[in-house]
Amino acid sequence: MFARLKKREYYCPAIRAVKVGIDFLRERFFTERHEATRSDQNQRTKQSQLLKVMNGIKVFYFCIAALAISFLTFSCLEENEFVEDVFVYEPYGEQISISKLKEYTPDAVISDEIYVQGTVTSSDAEGNFARQLVIQDETGAILLNIDMGSSNEYYGKGQKVSVQCRGMMLADIGGVLQLASNVTGEGIRKQALTLDNRQTRNNVFAIGKGADITPLSLTLSQLDPTSRAYENQLVALQDVFFQTTLLPFANAGGSSEQYRTLYNKENETALLLTKDASTMAGTMLPEGKGSVT
Repeated sequence: MFARLKKREYYCPAIRAVKVGIDFLRERFFTERHEATRSDQNQRTKQSQLLKVMNGIKVFYFCIAALAISFLTFSCLEENEFVEDVFVYEPYGEQISISKLKEYTPDAVISDEIYVQGTVTSSDAEGNFARQLVIQDETGAILLNIDMGSSNEYYGKGQKVSVQCRGMMLADIGGVLQLASNVTGEGIRKQALTLDNRQTRNNVFAIGKGADITPLSLTLSQLDPTSRAYENQLVALQDVFFQTTLLPFANAGGSSEQYRTLYNKENETALLLTKDASTMAGTMLPEGKGSVT
């Protein structure tokens, strides 16, 4: 998937041909001139021959220059631009489902050689998943903390991704399981540490088009905060509304995140989080009832 670059070396047959031709003609020119001045006999004949040689040299220079331009346009090669041992990712270890991954001990480093695969359902293009990546398979979804800006350019929404989990930690942050390099702090100060750029590229691989993920249609009544059944999964909450339209989803220009409360007709609630850095910041909450994905 990734190929390291060598120092670029340029090779052009035309340039070498021109150099050989120039060396040959230069040698011939000096030989003829030497022979012409060597003897006093037939001086005029020699001068005439020398003039012919010089005219011939001009013609050859012109032809070689034209040929060189043609070769430079079509034949110059950039040699050794890539190393020969281009790395192509092949999964290694045991493949497990995301739901099986969540059975590992929280806040402990994964020592087993395992990997999971899933479809990317998040995107940092809108700013709400900065340095985060969510993948989902048929059994569940998991969030990855990655220290990579514009990750959507590498792991776009709908992309199939393979994650080699050994060496990562299954962190439990606020009751939500996620993959990280480590954790810091305790209680409400507990945070997941991101995989650095090198760890991300060595453990998270885009491997093609993922499966189509249809948002799971749910009502607020079906959500259970004590269950991991829908954790990080792509869902569409039906028949919900905001009680006020005087607030934006988030504060444009802010540096935090905002929570807005969703209601249903049974007065059940759920919190909707939007980051100030998202494209939704500054947009006012809508009126009426609808669905939220």
